[in-house]
Amino acid sequence: MDDHVSWAGNSIGARNHKFFVLFLVYVVYALWIISMCLGYDAVATEFDLDWWVLLVTFATFALTCALSGVMLLHLWFAVNNHSMLQIHRVYI
Repeated sequence: MDDHVSWAGNSIGARNHKFFVLFLVYVVYALWIISMCLGYDAVATEFDLDWWVLLVTFATFALTCALSGVMLLHLWFAVNNHSMLQIHRVYI
């Protein structure tokens, strides 16, 4: 049985879990690079930035941290050969 991920617009199952994990790794890597570049720009210009640049920097870093947690969870699932449905199954 597959688990539907609404923000990915697809069901994640045994056949495409590898691609979902790779997608998460690439997104977290890209967001990490973007947040570090924006943070470096804020430090290099001695904090002479507009408020929206700092807001975008903070939002990008927060999104990176949140998706890093999801990525680590799904990497743990892949290493231990589990799925989301197996973890949340209620045993009677």
